[in-house]
Amino acid sequence: MFTSDFIKKDIFEQGVRTNLGRDLQLPQSVALAQCRFYFSEIYQMWVDGFSIEYTVSCLSMWVLENAKSDEDLRWYLQDRLAG
Repeated sequence: MFTSDFIKKDIFEQGVRTNLGRDLQLPQSVALAQCRFYFSEIYQMWVDGFSIEYTVSCLSMWVLENAKSDEDLRWYLQDRLAG
């Protein structure tokens, strides 16, 4: 849940974006847009020392929940929302 090593902010953000795109099978532009949408939450998780993996796990849940009301995002995630 927490990382024992300090991770630079830009490395943390890149890791979150890349892993989010991979885990949810999103194009990088969509993953980047979601990271921008949840910037304050991601930033706070970095400040609090959460790991990239845990942050991606939380962010994935938020993105899937947001897709229920966002038609464009829902289109990218329709297979994951159906299952």
